[in-house]
Amino acid sequence: MRGAQLKNDPWDNSLAPADEYEFDNPGTALLEVGFPLLKAHTTAWLFLASIGFLARVVLYNDTLLAAQMTLTLDSLGFLMTAGFHMTAVRLGVVRISPRFAFFGFTFCIVAAGIQMLIGGGILASFEKTLPWRDGGVAAIPGAYYFAIFVCWFSLYAWMISWSKARAAETRRILAETNATRAELHRLRTQLDPHFLYNTLNTIAAEIHYNPDGALEMIRNTAAFLRHNLEEHQRPVCSLAEEIDSLRTYLRIQEGRFEVPFLMGLDVTPFAAQHLLPRWTLQLLVENAFKHGYTSDLNLRVSAHKDDKGLLLQVRNAGQLIPGKTDTGIGLSNLQRRLDLHFPNRHRFQLRHDGDEVVAELTLSGEPCFA
Repeated sequence: MRGAQLKNDPWDNSLAPADEYEFDNPGTALLEVGFPLLKAHTTAWLFLASIGFLARVVLYNDTLLAAQMTLTLDSLGFLMTAGFHMTAVRLGVVRISPRFAFFGFTFCIVAAGIQMLIGGGILASFEKTLPWRDGGVAAIPGAYYFAIFVCWFSLYAWMISWSKARAAETRRILAETNATRAELHRLRTQLDPHFLYNTLNTIAAEIHYNPDGALEMIRNTAAFLRHNLEEHQRPVCSLAEEIDSLRTYLRIQEGRFEVPFLMGLDVTPFAAQHLLPRWTLQLLVENAFKHGYTSDLNLRVSAHKDDKGLLLQVRNAGQLIPGKTDTGIGLSNLQRRLDLHFPNRHRFQLRHDGDEVVAELTLSGEPCFA
């Protein structure tokens, strides 16, 4: 990977798009994570200028002298620290290393010396107004600003460490997000051959005995697949869309079992807009075919939503068959996608309720990776 390149000035800390992240050059780690460095830098020096002005008024008992020293020295301090940052970035030395420490310590000494010379000159021009004379007075600005520069450099080094840690965390999150999206895509594509395998086997069995019925199944299958291909890039959809897709799926299954299926709906408008993983309802209905009485399959789909989330139920007459509660690729695929879209916010159970088999799904909140 190439080192990140600065496209604008070194103070532009806006967060780059995910596909533009390049972190190999530690000299730009501070710039790539969105920390408002210029704002923080300016605010800090304004604060120091305010405190310094008040201290100088008390120390020198001269408001004009305090104002001139503050305006000159703090403005110069702002420019020198800003120049240090930009120079360090250009030279690629912004990293916690002995070289960077030497570079910073040298800067503190040189910058403090410059402040001492300029501050001494200002003091000399006002010497006649001072109530006391002392040869060490000129060293006060140097000592004061040396302490400030050392503190500034220490904070700057901490910000570099923090920025690099945040950049590493961003890379980790991006990697996990991409891996999760890739897994969701794999799980969705896994269902396509699963569905086609079952449907094509049914059509093959019908062609010789019921060619008209097989033709109708092919048309319904084509319509079903067209709908899913059009929406293939969307990992989630509304419950209303799932119900529309389910109607086409049931027409296919009617041709498969050669009996009409009834589907009762009790879905509130609020629940119909809830987002859930694509193919959820179909997989629950597939489970109904597995455990239900296909000679008289009467599905009842209900969905209600409140502040706690969505409660979705698929009921049909039948019995849970021992050894068939693990329904293979369909529900295991759905379970994994629920884990990714609704981590720790979903619950699925398959249970008896009298002479009915109930598939019940509870979803809380909105899905991740929608």
